[in-house]
Amino acid sequence: HIRSTRTFSDQFCYYFTSHLNSVVNLNSACPPRPHTFCFQPPSVPLNVYVICSSMMPSCLRGTLLSFRPILAVLYPHHGSWLDPKWRSLVRIACLHGTAKHSQYKETSWLSQRKMASHIVGYPRMGPKRELKFALESFWDGKSSAEDLEKVAADLRASIWKQMSEAGIKYIPSNTFSYYDQVLDTTAMLGAVPDRYSWTGGEIGHSTYFSIARGNATVPAMEMTKWFDTNYHFIVPELSPATKFSYASHKAVSEYKEAKALGVDTVPVLVGPVSYLLLSKAAKGVEKSFSLLSLLDSILPIYKEVVTELKAAGASWIQFDEPTLVKDLAAHELAAFSSAYAALESALSGLNVLIETYFADVPAESYKYVSLVLIHSTRRFMYFKVFY
Repeated sequence: HIRSTRTFSDQFCYYFTSHLNSVVNLNSACPPRPHTFCFQPPSVPLNVYVICSSMMPSCLRGTLLSFRPILAVLYPHHGSWLDPKWRSLVRIACLHGTAKHSQYKETSWLSQRKMASHIVGYPRMGPKRELKFALESFWDGKSSAEDLEKVAADLRASIWKQMSEAGIKYIPSNTFSYYDQVLDTTAMLGAVPDRYSWTGGEIGHSTYFSIARGNATVPAMEMTKWFDTNYHFIVPELSPATKFSYASHKAVSEYKEAKALGVDTVPVLVGPVSYLLLSKAAKGVEKSFSLLSLLDSILPIYKEVVTELKAAGASWIQFDEPTLVKDLAAHELAAFSSAYAALESALSGLNVLIETYFADVPAESYKYVSLVLIHSTRRFMYFKVFY
C-alpha cells in the first residue's frame, strides 16, 4: 500500500525489521539520497524483495536495485519483473555484484526457495463458453440437470488442473458459480424470500434459478453491479423475520471434489460482514432495521461450514470481505471484529486469509483491520489485491 516515497520509508522499515529479521535504515528524505541497507542472508526470504520492489515507485526501485548483493541473487531468477529500461543497467550491476560479493552466489538454499503463489479466482465460463451454452440449454429444457452438472464438473476439473500445472500453491475452490458468489452464499444461508415457496432442505436448481431469473409466477431478486464492475450479483433481501439454515453444501462439496482429483484447495467464502453489508432490507421493513443485526443469526451457519471443511481436510480458508474498501462507519468496522472473534473457535487450527479487492482500503479501515482484527485473533492474514 505504497502511495508515496515518504510514506514508504516507515512501511518498508517496519516490514523488513518485523518479518525478515533484517535491519533497514531509511532516511525520511526522498530518493535519490543514498540509503543504508544491512542484508543478512540466508535468513532472509529473498523473493520478498521481488514483491516489495514490484510495488515501489520507480525512483525507489532504482535505490533498491543499486544494492548489488541483492541483485546478485535476484536477477538470475527474477529479472523478468523489471521494467525494460532497467535491465541493461541491472545486468551490469548483477555481474559486478556477483564478482564482488561471491558469498551471495546461488547456493542450494537459494535454489530451494520459491515464492508461494495464490490466485483470487479464475474465469469459469470455459474457453469456448461451455458454461453459457450449458446453462441456456438447461433453461430452455433441452438438457437435464445432470448434463449441466457434468459440464460444470469438467470445467472445474480443468481449471484446477491448469492452476496446479502453472505452479500455483494456494488454489481456490468454491469460486465456480452458475450465477454469482453472493447468490451462492444466499443459498448456503437458506435466505430465500417466502415468495419462492422454498420448503427447506438442500436448495436445488429450480429455487436457485428462480431467485436469479424469476419464473412464471414471481420475479427475480434485484441485480446490481459488483463494485462498479460489469459483473453483477443478486442482492439478498433480508428482514428481522428471515430464517436462516444451512441449505447449500457447495463449498464443502467442491473442496472434496478437488481433493479427489489430487488438488488441495483453499475454500473461498463471501465473508459474513460483507454479505450483510451488500444486502438490502426486504420491502416493508422498518427503516431503523440494521442488516448487521442479523450477524449473530448467520454466524452459526458459517461455523458449520468451517467445521465441515476442517473435517474434510482443509488447512486454509479464505473470506472475501470486499466491503473493507468502502468508507465504513465505526459500528460496521466493529462488526468485523465481532464476527471473526465469534468464528475463532471454529477456525482453530486453520490458516485464515481475509481478502479484499478493486480499491485501496481506507486508512481507518486498514488501521482497524490491522490492529484489531488481525492482532486480536492472532491467526489471520490480511491480503490486498490490486486490479
